[in-house]
Amino acid sequence: AEHLDVELDASLSRVMLDWCTHKSIQRIAVWIDAHVLGSFVKAVMRVVSYIDVVREVLLGLGEYELHARLDHHMDLLLGGLVTNESLYLRMGDF
Repeated sequence: AEHLDVELDASLSRVMLDWCTHKSIQRIAVWIDAHVLGSFVKAVMRVVSYIDVVREVLLGLGEYELHARLDHHMDLLLGGLVTNESLYLRMGDF
């Protein structure tokens, strides 16, 4: 991140790694205050968005195998996490 002049939050990185490994909100709740939980959800959603962009780039580069390996990234990253989008019912779902 230094070469991009970006500062990474080491604590958030550890929480994200723990989430990806265990998918336990109880474990996450031990590390962060309840009022910061929304920031954690936003961070997970941001990673999902980045992977969406990477998948598009992989298609453009013809890297179909790598693209396919990221097919279920939302399910793997969200793992039951409630997001703003999941709180709304969509008429197409019925």
